[in-house]
Parts: sequence; C-alpha cells; structure tokens
Amino acid sequence: MSLSHELDRINYGRDRAFWFLLVALLAWRLLYLLVVPLDLSPDEAYYWDWSRHLDWGYYSKPPMVAWLIGLSTSIFGNNEFGVRMPAALLGTCALVPIFLIGKGIFCHKTGFFSAIVVAASPAACVGAMIMTIDAPLLFFWAVSVLFLFYAMEPDDYSRKSGGVPRRLAPGKYWWYLTGLTAGLGLLSKQTMLAFWPVAFLVLAASHSKRHLLKTMGPYIALLISILATVPVLIWNWHHQWITFQHTAHHFKGINATAGLHFETFLRFVLSQIGLISPITWSLMMLSGALGLVVWARCILSKNPKPGGQNIPLLTGLGPALFFLVMILSLRQQVNANWPAPFYLTSAVLVSAWALGHFPVYGATARLRILLRPGLVLGAAMAVFLYLVPLLLPALHLNGTGFDPTVRLRGWHELGTDVGKILEDMPRPEKTFILAGKRQIVSELAFYVPGTPRVYRWHHKGGARAVTSQYEIWGSPLDKTGWDCLFISKGERKPPGELVKSFEKMTLARIIQIPLGNNRSRSFRVYYLKNLIRWPG
Repeated sequence: MSLSHELDRINYGRDRAFWFLLVALLAWRLLYLLVVPLDLSPDEAYYWDWSRHLDWGYYSKPPMVAWLIGLSTSIFGNNEFGVRMPAALLGTCALVPIFLIGKGIFCHKTGFFSAIVVAASPAACVGAMIMTIDAPLLFFWAVSVLFLFYAMEPDDYSRKSGGVPRRLAPGKYWWYLTGLTAGLGLLSKQTMLAFWPVAFLVLAASHSKRHLLKTMGPYIALLISILATVPVLIWNWHHQWITFQHTAHHFKGINATAGLHFETFLRFVLSQIGLISPITWSLMMLSGALGLVVWARCILSKNPKPGGQNIPLLTGLGPALFFLVMILSLRQQVNANWPAPFYLTSAVLVSAWALGHFPVYGATARLRILLRPGLVLGAAMAVFLYLVPLLLPALHLNGTGFDPTVRLRGWHELGTDVGKILEDMPRPEKTFILAGKRQIVSELAFYVPGTPRVYRWHHKGGARAVTSQYEIWGSPLDKTGWDCLFISKGERKPPGELVKSFEKMTLARIIQIPLGNNRSRSFRVYYLKNLIRWPG
C-alpha cells in the first residue's frame, strides 16, 4: 500500500470518528434534556415569553433567540425540552465548521482535535443545556469563519498544499454566504459586530490576500450583513433605540472611574479558566500569543508558508479579540460569556500549535504535550457538570453553597401554586397576574397553567423607565374592573401607589418553595380587588 493510500485511510478514519462523535454527542444532549428535570432559568423563560410575541427586535437583544424558541416550541410544545432543543442542536452542529476549518487549513487530525477542544469543556456543557443568545451566535460565528476562509482562499489552493480541495463554487458565492451567516449572527447577538472589522484587518495586513480588497466580494458580503439588520434598525428607530441604549449600558464602567481594576480582571480570568479548564485555557492563551507573533511575521513576509498565511485569520477572530476583552476587564466588570465565540477559532489555533503546524519558540515546544491531558481534564469537568443535578440529591447537597442548580429549581412549583390560587379567586377569568421582578414575571408566564400573560409592575419617580421588554409591551391599561394577583419575593408588599388603584387588598397566601438543606424560596401572593384605574 502506498503512503498516499495509507494517509487517505487514516484521514477517512478520522472523518468517520468525528461524525460518530457528533451524532453520539447530539443524541446524548437531547436525551439529557428529556431525562434531567431542570426548570427554565429566568433568562430562558424571558426569551420564551419573547417567542410568544415574535418581532424584529426586543429590549436587550436581537430577535434570533425568540425566533428559534418559537419554532422549536411550535413543534415540541411549551416545555423545557422545546425551549432548550435549539441550544443542544446548535451547540453540537457548531463543531462541524470548526472541524472543517482545522481540516481545511491544516489537516484532518487538526480538525478532529479542534472539535474535541470545543466539546471537552464545561462551557460547551452549559451551552448545550441552557438556551441563551450565545447558542445561535456561536453557530453563526463558526460558520461565518468557515465561509470566510473558503472565500479568502486562492483558486489554485489544493490538497497538495495541505488545504481544502478546489472550491465547489466560485469565490464570490462564498462571500455571499459569509455575508448571509454573518448577518444571521448579527440577528443573534451584538458580539457579531466584531467579525467584519477583524476580517478586513486580516485582508489588509496580508500580502497574499490584500488583492481581495480590490474585488467586490468582501463589500457585497458586508452589505448583505447590514441589510439583514435593517428591520432590526427600523424596529429600534420606532422604540427610541432601546437595544442600543441597553448595550451601551454594559460599557458605562469604562469611564466611571480612573485607573485599573485588577479585581475585575482576576474575576474574569478565573471565570474563563473554570469554563474552559485550566490546562486547555492556558495553552489557548499561549498559542494565541504565538499566533500574534506569526501574524506579525506574515505581515513582514511576502511569501508565508501554506497554512501559516491563515494563522492571522484564526488569531484575529480568536485570541486577539479575547485579549481585548481581557484588557477591558481591567477597566470594568465583564460578563464571563462575552468572549465565548472567540474560543472557537482559538480551539483550531491551539490544536494546530500542539500538532506542530506553525513555529514555536524556545521552551514552548515542550508544552505541546499538555494538550491531551488538558482535554481529558476538560472532558472530566464537563461530564461532572452533566452529573451534578443527579449527584446533589444523592449527596444531600441540594440548596447548599455547592448547588449550582438553585436558579433552575422551584419555578414549576411556584407556577403550579399560583395557578391553584388563581382558580380559587372569585373571578378567575377576570383576574390578571402582576409581579415586580422581571425574573418572576417570566417564570410565572411559563409555569402558571395555561401560560397566561403576566404583567410587570415598574414605576419609579413618577415616570415609567423601560428596563425590560415588559415595559415595551405595556401595562394592563385595559383591565379596569379586573382583580389582580400580585406576587412578591420575600416579605415585600405591593407598592402603595398600586394598592390605592384597587378597591381592596388582602394577603392571599405565602408560598414556601423548599430547595433543600433548610433553604427555601419564599413568595407572597396578594389579592387586589377591582382595579379602579391603572396608576400613571
């Protein structure tokens, strides 16, 4: 058997192994969602409530998460599996473009290891269990990077150079697809805004790819992405640019105080280590720093080696952006999920580095052997995270400080109890539900039998400030003459202004939701009789 035939056989085996892993992982994640009884988190219930009012925009985020949940629940019903199924599906399918990027730029083995790096992490476990805006963002980011790679490849790039086969379609069509998927990413989360500036920077800084800036492909792709967001922009225009105001709120800390804040930096770094695993994350940072060095050398060299000319693409859309977020954490609080998409291309880069596909310097070569134990540790952490909901009751740790599932329990019981109280009201068909906290509103909307519309009370200083989607949907102005159930957490009472708007108020019931180890969540349900006029 010739060497080429032996290599083809090995590569075919790795391809089969990847697809087997993909199918097995998807089956496991879907089965897990069906078997493990975890209530929706407040954010999941909030996005589900959005899906009942499909629109081009929402208070804090673009509309993709609501569209996906709406599609899934229309098929599987209004249940936890229906809400979370897109997370499991998209989180698993995101491995496909990662595999193809690593395989296309370097080799089959790099593609396989790249997918393993992404899958073998606690972050991947959480992302497949909880439906948030990150699920579609990660998928469309990965696919956009793949299509961008195909679009940037010269037509004579062949298997002999270690890259992809001759393209199945002209380069311009890959640009169109890149624009489409990047546009869908923009409809998923604002983080996708970082994609195009880095893409153009990579093109401008590359001797071998700079000529593409003289073609229409990149600009048409950018235009397609922008056009995809036009309806969202129009929606925001009609709603006082509320999504932009909310997004800007996250960055107010930049100029709030002078100097550096090492506490927020350390907190951010520790959160990333926990999400990825200590060894793998450290190697990602090291390979990312080396990738920046290779990028600088590519700028200076007019004839970079095959494969090496694509390291700037992986570095720019991965570690470089992560390092910027890390710098930002020195100035303000940074959410742990902000750099999530940047880890996808970082996974390809660290795999290529560990397999010797680009230069290393000094003692860093000896550290490449740590990737495999890092993957084992990450996979063990992910498996443990999957088992946590099953281990906690067995170890009598429910409700303790070691219980990360507290936010995912007790909401079903609350909704059921409030539903029973509603049935016992004198006029249940003329009684609406009201709560002050957005989290309670969304959970009640999902778990009260019949999934009624639940309103939010938010009234400060005589002016209604918009702080959630519920204010955009409006207050129960048409409920004059109706009764109300007001649900508050702890011992809080309904605001005096609200009480004055009704004929009478009484405490209907106190609900105690046990969480384990003498820990509970307490709610008070007040009955407000006969709305005279909604305040304000």
